[in-house]
Amino acid sequence: MKEGERAPEVPPGFNDRITSIRVFGGVRVRVFNDGNFGGYNIVIDRDVRTLKEIPLANVPFKDWNDRISSLAVVGDHDEWERRDRDQDNPHN
Repeated sequence: MKEGERAPEVPPGFNDRITSIRVFGGVRVRVFNDGNFGGYNIVIDRDVRTLKEIPLANVPFKDWNDRISSLAVVGDHDEWERRDRDQDNPHN
């Protein structure tokens, strides 16, 4: 996928079955636990051999392995990052 492309649902057969990620060209990938860009999410900016290396925030003993249901290829900043920042600072 290229920067700006999104997948509100990963292709058939890949839901909750992704175990590694390759990143090319300086982009970042925001992955989501749920379909349609919902649930827990995290930005990945490097190759990840196994998503077992990436802990799931605020969930003890859980990781991102076999958990991705949607994703977006983003640049330096993305709408989810801005939304989180705006929610944290409503007077900006």
